[in-house]
Amino acid sequence: MTTNPVFEQFPSRSKEYKSELAKQIKNIGLSNLQYWYETAYERDGKYYAIIYIQGSGLCAEGELFIPDRNKFTAFRPMSGYRGAELKGVVIKTEQDSAGIDLVLISVDRIID
Repeated sequence: MTTNPVFEQFPSRSKEYKSELAKQIKNIGLSNLQYWYETAYERDGKYYAIIYIQGSGLCAEGELFIPDRNKFTAFRPMSGYRGAELKGVVIKTEQDSAGIDLVLISVDRIID
């Protein structure tokens, strides 16, 4: 359960939510967080995964852009990995005039 007002007020795809999540991830550190896979989907020709992120007071849902869907073949809509823990997650942020994107770079292991 989150107590962060930004996460409670805005949807996970909003620029406000993504900016706050990027800030929290940077402050806490990727390796100090835990991750669980929820789902994947396509929107406007781009692929995204919803990942739950927890640790050090952070509890959030991250919408992560998947730049190369062939690299993440397990992350397909309706995959059987829903709820699986992810280890070795690497996320980077990309910002432009439209806002910020959280980009899924790699995952070392999926623990199903």
